[in-house]
Amino acid sequence: MKRNLCLILCILFFIVGCSKNKVNSSTPMVPSTECRTEVKGLVLKYVLIDTAYEIYQVNAQKIDVFSEQEYASIGKDTHDHYLWLIDTYEQFDEEMKIELHAIFESIHPWALMNQTTPLKDHANVEEIIGCLHGSNQLRLNKKLKKSISTFFPYFYYGFLQDYLEINQETFDQYAEEINQQLNQHNANIIEFMEKISGLKFKTRYKPIFYYTLRPIGAMGFNNGNKKISTLQRTCRDDAILFSTPFHEFSHELFQQFTKSKEFKNIGKQLKQIETFEADWINGMQDSYSWLAWCEENLVEGFAKYLRYKYYGTSSIEGIYTYDEDFFNYLKDLNFDASDQSLKEASILFYTKIIEEQ
Repeated sequence: MKRNLCLILCILFFIVGCSKNKVNSSTPMVPSTECRTEVKGLVLKYVLIDTAYEIYQVNAQKIDVFSEQEYASIGKDTHDHYLWLIDTYEQFDEEMKIELHAIFESIHPWALMNQTTPLKDHANVEEIIGCLHGSNQLRLNKKLKKSISTFFPYFYYGFLQDYLEINQETFDQYAEEINQQLNQHNANIIEFMEKISGLKFKTRYKPIFYYTLRPIGAMGFNNGNKKISTLQRTCRDDAILFSTPFHEFSHELFQQFTKSKEFKNIGKQLKQIETFEADWINGMQDSYSWLAWCEENLVEGFAKYLRYKYYGTSSIEGIYTYDEDFFNYLKDLNFDASDQSLKEASILFYTKIIEEQ
């Protein structure tokens, strides 16, 4: 069975060696200032929740992709981070371990981080907690509010604050170096994705990428005209910078047709494919509805195609049931949105899969 979603970023790390090519000549250039991509260092409104969740993933969920072997295979820096995740959890009071579990067994970190996204980048722990408690969208019950207000200050002041002081300057430097590279290239991820997909984003977004401490996993958010993606610690230059955002940002494009009646009908038929459903049940059901799982396979396949068109990367390992197949389908077609829409290509691909069963 294909591996967990979060393996995306581990795979992307290994692509670095074959991705350090010049950007494809077809890549759109010279974005306007307000749309220029910007990379930022570690900010608490994301790192507080995301790092707590990574501790939970490593110590409580014990998924293979978050094993010591996986972290060590990426590099010494990442392995050292893994050891910190383990050591920190071991130092937690038993009550705090219970609170940590209570938070992430009740709500996905994306929902929490989506609420903290509008906060200023210098927001502190108290402001983050106040934001979560006051959210009308989250509608946290009293028990969960207590867990949040108890655990996060304990975690930050007892552990994360010192760790951030050690790492902050390094990640700020990473961000500064990539921003300098981007200013030289004038790369525009939004225009490139619109050109290849044949679809338009809702607004004229400014892409912003925020570093997190994790090497595996990423999330995407919208905040007004800002299109945001978190960035794994292994990204040190612009040679693979867009690899993760290609995935995160593509959801908005695909959702222009994955909510249609036609796609829902295809989704019903796809559920008859036992291997596809089994992959969803065994590890993905907690994160995706069935239709979202069908969309996720297409999104990652298309993200691979974007990487291929942008970076010239063609040897890309699949991580889901059909993402690699969809990438190869688009590649073999030499997909061109002026000849066939992305919706048509997606529907035809899944129709072909169904007919072959």
